[in-house]
Amino acid sequence: VTTNPDNNSPKFFDVHLGTDFCNDTPVEVVVEDEGEIYIGDYTVDNKGSLVINNNTSLIIGNNGKVTVDNECNITVKSGGVLEILSGGELFVKGHGRITIEDGGELIVHEDAVINLEIEMLNNYEIEGNVGSVIDLNGLLTLEDGIIKISGDGFLRVGPTAEIETNTTFITLEANNGNSHTSYRLDK
Repeated sequence: VTTNPDNNSPKFFDVHLGTDFCNDTPVEVVVEDEGEIYIGDYTVDNKGSLVINNNTSLIIGNNGKVTVDNECNITVKSGGVLEILSGGELFVKGHGRITIEDGGELIVHEDAVINLEIEMLNNYEIEGNVGSVIDLNGLLTLEDGIIKISGDGFLRVGPTAEIETNTTFITLEANNGNSHTSYRLDK
């Protein structure tokens, strides 16, 4: 998505997924079967932003991979959806960020892979933020009640965030499952 054929001239790319050219027909972009979207490239200082707009879904399917690197981001706007199916992989590194805005949704299925790496750039923190972050201000839907996050990044839950599941428990697993906490939800 955000690669530059002229790597001698780093660029910033701003890509919007939306219904502007589809007469408001819902749009689904699916990454699967070893397909990959790579946003940002620190080796040539390319940076980018992927915006998922209203009535649009980015679906990371089985054996699909989305990587966010080099201070880049994915923003899910109100009415937009980022969905990680079983076997799908989301890697966020190099101070990357996933922002789920109020009205946006992140759907996580069983055996989805989320890796938030903590990487210092030139041995200093960037704007007070260490590592990679998912900022949740919208809806987090856990299909099986479990979200597994590896790496040392952060899941920040904002004041407008909501969490839904079909189960009575939510399990948050961190650091490759070495620790976890469960919470009971009263329906």
